[in-house]
Amino acid sequence: MKTAVLDTSIAAWHAIPCDKLKTQNDRIEAIVTASDGDMSLGEIKIVYRGMFQRDVPEDKRIEANTVSRAVNQLITAGRLQRRETVRPCKFSGVDIHPVFKPPLQNSLDIQVE
Repeated sequence: MKTAVLDTSIAAWHAIPCDKLKTQNDRIEAIVTASDGDMSLGEIKIVYRGMFQRDVPEDKRIEANTVSRAVNQLITAGRLQRRETVRPCKFSGVDIHPVFKPPLQNSLDIQVE
């Protein structure tokens, strides 16, 4: 399927440096990183909508299943972790295992003999 796009639009898109393009996963990771501690999927969804989708119609906004998919991919990649302990979600009140950004490892802790 071809879309009618002007050559200038295509050129402009390809001129954007890769480091300037943020994916949905990158945005979700940034939201969790900026939080004070940890977040539930519902909390991430509310913040994402407020930050990136204010002018988007309700039926086109990010949903919980999309947040869940992104969080699972981030956990698999080691970019987020899920807490073992539960706490209530700030919005739904349901007990959840929140996700958090693991601290960076400062050294390899390799002992040289």
